[in-house]
Amino acid sequence: LGAALTMAITQFVMAIVFVFVFAFIIDALAPNFGANKNFNQALKVAAYTPTASWVAGVFMIIPLLGILALVGSIFSLYLLFVGLPKLMKPAADKGTTYTIVAIVVAIVAGIIINLAAQAFVPKPSFNDMLKKNSALSEMSKHADAMDKASQSGDVASMMDAASKMMNGDVPVVNADALKKLAPEKLAGLKRTSIDVQSLSMPFKMVVMTAEYGEGDKTVDLKITNSGMVSAVSAMAGFGGAQYDRKSDDGYERMTKKDGAMVVETWSNASKMGHYGRMVGEEFLVQAEGRGVEMKQLQKIVDEFSEKKLKSLKRES
Repeated sequence: LGAALTMAITQFVMAIVFVFVFAFIIDALAPNFGANKNFNQALKVAAYTPTASWVAGVFMIIPLLGILALVGSIFSLYLLFVGLPKLMKPAADKGTTYTIVAIVVAIVAGIIINLAAQAFVPKPSFNDMLKKNSALSEMSKHADAMDKASQSGDVASMMDAASKMMNGDVPVVNADALKKLAPEKLAGLKRTSIDVQSLSMPFKMVVMTAEYGEGDKTVDLKITNSGMVSAVSAMAGFGGAQYDRKSDDGYERMTKKDGAMVVETWSNASKMGHYGRMVGEEFLVQAEGRGVEMKQLQKIVDEFSEKKLKSLKRES
């Protein structure tokens, strides 16, 4: 209990510290993007932006509601992209660049703050996390380049360093190659739709979603590829987290299988289940179904081995 209380207090203090650090970053970068330095306005941006993700973060306690935490984080990013240009008033054509650079520099600052916090927080430390997680190691490796670029004031160098830091050196897989992984039939069900979406900013990501169904039975297959998959998982605390909840209706659990994060949920009443697993450090494979057994969902996910996914054609 003492360790948990210490961690909670430390995280609260560091969150407040980060708000002021982020405000300082926004204010310091302002002249590089045609904006006037105004710490009060920068503080408003830094304080209001993370509110949605902080509030929604409570849902991470329950894996079934974890998507709400993701929605909160996305909304926080939306607030930043909309609010920063309005409050700091950069040049019309530099608002988005200003926001992206501020985010990346803030990530570097966040890593430093987390390292400082380890003096008060019980192990495992952030250093251990960096050693075990190659995605975080990649971000750390590019941090010096980002720092030098920001000091130079060269926007082109800052954007190049930001891209390398957020995405690492390994490109995402080709969207068409990922799309071809979805079979015509899955668990005996015909494919009814397939969709592939790609994201390039603020980090690279490609997501393939395929839907299957017949009668009352449905299965949704989703494969996500991004260098940030593992980094976000580790920084969110998933690296060592375990969760298990059982009820008369079913269960929810988050465990590790062969060193990979696995999330399972099942409802007896609706006969709905979800099985998701990290594959390697850049893929997240998920299967969600109604009217099918959990064993079938597990089998679907396990079909996509690390070897198969990593052999896919990459974007140039």
